[in-house]
Amino acid sequence: MRIVFNKPVNNPPLYCESIGYNWKERSVNRPTGYATYHWLQTESGSGTVVINNQSMVLQPNQGILLKDHLPHQYHPNPGDSWTTSFLTFDGPLMDIMTNLFEVKNYVIIKQLAPALTTFISKYFDTFVGKDLVSLNEQSINLYRFLTLVHDNELYAHQANLHNQKIGTQIIQFINRHYSEPITNKSISNATRYSVAYQNRVFTKIYNQTPLEYLDNYRMQKAKEFLLTQANWDVNKVAEETGFGSSSQFIFHFRKYFGVTPNQFRHNS
Repeated sequence: MRIVFNKPVNNPPLYCESIGYNWKERSVNRPTGYATYHWLQTESGSGTVVINNQSMVLQPNQGILLKDHLPHQYHPNPGDSWTTSFLTFDGPLMDIMTNLFEVKNYVIIKQLAPALTTFISKYFDTFVGKDLVSLNEQSINLYRFLTLVHDNELYAHQANLHNQKIGTQIIQFINRHYSEPITNKSISNATRYSVAYQNRVFTKIYNQTPLEYLDNYRMQKAKEFLLTQANWDVNKVAEETGFGSSSQFIFHFRKYFGVTPNQFRHNS
């Protein structure tokens, strides 16, 4: 759904030029940019925005604010149906707002706060009226929108701290219990988050799953024990690093380092 307006004759501080959601995007090329400020966010699918030969993918729950007259193009990604929400706006207050919020040519947001995600659908109906009272309300809502864009940096920082906390919980759990049987479920019991959520967060931060980190940590501890515990045989090292059998341990060790545990100990 989309609504397009003419520029108000009374020139309010901020005014809406167009607004829409559940919009099926197509390829758009604007060599001279758009006449007003343009907010674009992904509802589903994905698309790519190109500015100054720099390509930026917009996944769901991501958005970008483009300054007026900024040359750009965007298109759905191959094989994807790209559905977006958008808001175009301008007004005498924009110069002050962009300076206050330090907006350069564009602002890309990789993780939208809930209030920003739902802003267009929530306030869509308030942009229907064209009388003076409605225009004033729209101006206030646009100011609210710009404040949400600015405040989203704080939200993203808080979300990152939350994710870091989960990642730290997982690492501390593994570092303490690596000698015991560990599964995704046992990690989930410790973090009190679902397996899917905790794994997604951990992989986003460390580019590996918790169990991949566990395997790597066990292998590093195995090397340490082989070098520092001369009286431990392979069975003992396997037991202390959480492997159910020496054969399983030897298989993993050789896969990681290209030699058996005894060969590693001898070579060292």
